[in-house]
Amino acid sequence: MRAMGLVLGMVMAGILLAGCTISSTDLLIAPEHLATPLPAAFALTPYKSEDGTLYLADREAGARAFKLEDGAYVSEDGSLALRFEAREAEGFTVAASSPDGEHLYGWGTISGDILVLEMILDNPEDAIALLAEAEARGETRAAAAAIEATPDGIRVSDPQGLALVISWVAEGALRAEPMVVHVGREGETAPESIAQEGDSWRAQ
Repeated sequence: MRAMGLVLGMVMAGILLAGCTISSTDLLIAPEHLATPLPAAFALTPYKSEDGTLYLADREAGARAFKLEDGAYVSEDGSLALRFEAREAEGFTVAASSPDGEHLYGWGTISGDILVLEMILDNPEDAIALLAEAEARGETRAAAAAIEATPDGIRVSDPQGLALVISWVAEGALRAEPMVVHVGREGETAPESIAQEGDSWRAQ
């Protein structure tokens, strides 16, 4: 859970690092592909795991306000922007961007007011084997050229490469640790805990 807490801290604080993540120096989600599945204004509240149930990490310091600006959800202090691109599967490519131009990517799913982000990779080098398998089948050569996988993370350089890597995360071939946050509208109190039910999550 330490890795999940690290990225959750990065997302909530707007500090984006490239270690054990999917990242790029240029934003790889085009403006015309942006989706806006969340409310125009909301607060994200992080949770920590204990015995299979998620509990509020810190009610006072945890919530972070966002608002919709030009297709992106921007934090109140401007230190973080979240962008969503709808995928054919029931989920989204999510980009978390800092003002200095660093972008992290992951797979996002939404269950009611619960947002699950899969951004911290268990083993980025799994992508090397996945690339080799795809190339052996004569697939995705152009996309493969845009992907660099190392023990520290995966760097992508074009949207085609990003789409391929995110498809692996969505399918579970490239494992990532889920971060669960509550999306609260103005005046709404975040639930004390969240429990997983199958592939979805429910506030308690």
